Amino acid sequence: MAETLINLKPESAWRPGMTVDRLVAELDQALQFPGVSNAWTMPIKARIDMLSTGIRTPIGIKVFGKELGELERLAKEIEAVVKTVPGTTSAYAERLTGGYYLTIEPRRDMLGRYGLSIDELQGVIASALGGELVTTTVEGRERFGVIVRYPRELRADPDAMGRHVLVPTMSGAMIPLGQVAAVSVELGPPGIRTENALLSAYIFVDIRDRDIGKLMWPRHSGW
Repeated sequence: MAETLINLKPESAWRPGMTVDRLVAELDQALQFPGVSNAWTMPIKARIDMLSTGIRTPIGIKVFGKELGELERLAKEIEAVVKTVPGTTSAYAERLTGGYYLTIEPRRDMLGRYGLSIDELQGVIASALGGELVTTTVEGRERFGVIVRYPRELRADPDAMGRHVLVPTMSGAMIPLGQVAAVSVELGPPGIRTENALLSAYIFVDIRDRDIGKLMWPRHSGW
């Protein structure tokens, strides 16, 4: 979500014949980006809508279920249908999959061979990749934590991590992380919504020149 606030000039300075609806239409045509859906509203109204419903647009549709892939499929179908309803200027269904996660799966047999525990491996991963606070510098009234971790080029991808991140063994030898763990990047949900103990997906709908009640209720009363 990216939010932009536009401050308008006094109406006396507008072009002849310009209205709020025409201005929104021109802005919507000028601001078209791949993968981005525009939703035009007023700042205070947007805050009230988000606080009361969690939806950032005048109309929102919630889909509930138990499987993220199926929820995303249904949400995309609803998005396509809603776009055909007269008065709809934009409709966007949240994408529930497509996030990337770094997965480090310990190889227990190799850990046992080198006399290492899961905790020791996790400690190395936490400090080498996430960073570890080693000290605090004092500069006058200010305090700064000093965090140490591997440089970016040594942790930029799974192959680099497997080769360059070293794990100390009981004998003092240093072995590559790839020998005691499988490092990979996997797809997963970028975020998970739940409501009433069910997974949920949101479809955001923006409208113009239509009454909200007449747009949704008579047409979809059979849902």
